[in-house]
Amino acid sequence: MATSAMANKLGGLAIDGCIRDSEEIIEMRFPIFCRGPCIIGTAKAVLGRINYPIVFGGVVVNTSVSLL
Repeated sequence: MATSAMANKLGGLAIDGCIRDSEEIIEMRFPIFCRGPCIIGTAKAVLGRINYPIVFGGVVVNTSVSLL
């Protein structure tokens, strides 16, 4: 997911959950905001959203879209 996001020139990912491969993502220097690392495989039941407000710990996080 991080590789695809970088290829599509996304500025980072915000995930309300844990991520795998955190060491590799750190080496890639791609910003991901998540609950923490997880060594167990994940299942994706639905597609994610882009530029959509999300809630982390009861705080709403809005995106800022650059028109450059």
